[in-house]
Amino acid sequence: TDGSSNQVYDWDLFHQTVYKHQPQAIIFSDVGPGARWIGNERGYAGETNWSKLNTKGFTPGAGSPDLKILNEGEKQGKEWIPGEVDVSIRPGWFYSPSTDDKVKTVDQLMDIYYASVGRNANLLLNVPPNRKGLIHPTDSTRLMEFKKARDEAFQTNLALGAQAEASNTRGNAKQYQANNLFNGNKNSYWTTDNDITTASIEIQLPTITTFNSILLQEYISLGQRITDFHIEYWNTDLNDWKTLSKATTIGYKRILRTPEVTTNKIKVVINNSLAEPILSNIELYKSKKVANFDTKQFNKITLNKDEAIIQKLEKETTLNGFVFTPYPDNTNTTIQIYNFYTSLDGESWELIQSNASFKNIKNNPIPQTIDLGRTIKANYIKLEPLQLTRDNITKYTYSALEVTPQ
Repeated sequence: TDGSSNQVYDWDLFHQTVYKHQPQAIIFSDVGPGARWIGNERGYAGETNWSKLNTKGFTPGAGSPDLKILNEGEKQGKEWIPGEVDVSIRPGWFYSPSTDDKVKTVDQLMDIYYASVGRNANLLLNVPPNRKGLIHPTDSTRLMEFKKARDEAFQTNLALGAQAEASNTRGNAKQYQANNLFNGNKNSYWTTDNDITTASIEIQLPTITTFNSILLQEYISLGQRITDFHIEYWNTDLNDWKTLSKATTIGYKRILRTPEVTTNKIKVVINNSLAEPILSNIELYKSKKVANFDTKQFNKITLNKDEAIIQKLEKETTLNGFVFTPYPDNTNTTIQIYNFYTSLDGESWELIQSNASFKNIKNNPIPQTIDLGRTIKANYIKLEPLQLTRDNITKYTYSALEVTPQ
């Protein structure tokens, strides 16, 4: 085309062709139909995450639902389209030698695991081959370390042998008893009588136990139901129940990271459910504490759309590039196309890059490392926005602008 019109895709034809040859294929896009994009490429599903979505009137790409909806799903969604978290093990989707020292740490990967698999989503971790068609040794080693960390975190289920009593059990039948939560059978579950949508399960642990992680699973074959719940533990010093954690959805799997407590009893309290709550599994673990690497770790600076970012360096620096860090939340607007300048005195500016672009920064707001292709002496740098990631917006956000010294 001449660039003046949008490409039109026959999505129904694409889907029919795939299903004709691979009937069990899972097709991923903003609106599925098999799995949905989670709304960011940082690795974080919403703390509330429904596996349902309303897709009528939406298409993949520019016609997709709002990013918040993609991140959290919809409680009253008509289609079953679970979230899938896609994230790269290093900056960008393709290999570059300049990112060999920027591969995510084990703790970062574990945080992503808790925020994806642990929030009712699939995790798709991108590991790009290098220019020889091989996985770089750093990436390969990190994958093995990540596997070891997961094995260690979930090695010993401290809830094995526990006994449970629920406030309500469907028909008081053994088939639906609360002890099914600890039998390791994915096809058994606890549930309540018809129209009972609030309930509690008191769990007596085999012994005094110290833990900091709770894993819960709904019996997902019968849908996702629980909308609000909390966990209590028995404080043996006060002889009273204390709230340990509060959350919304569970879905196929929810992993709560909690303060470390020592107790012999916990209680799962279901405050609300769309229908009779159905749980199939509860596990407890004492795992290595992992920090949260999401947006709380970043500064958030807001400027007017025509306002340039100007940084005075600590001293005269010979630089060969710069790093622009957007605020890592793609519901915020940031710089897409820019001019980059340097200066020795902060008054006379040399244009170094003109009409340059940060690739895919809208969908993947990660640090953008730019190689200028030469060395430059500067006391000041300036990043001038020419176009933002969203139209008709008067302000943009970012986290940092730094130079790459020679």
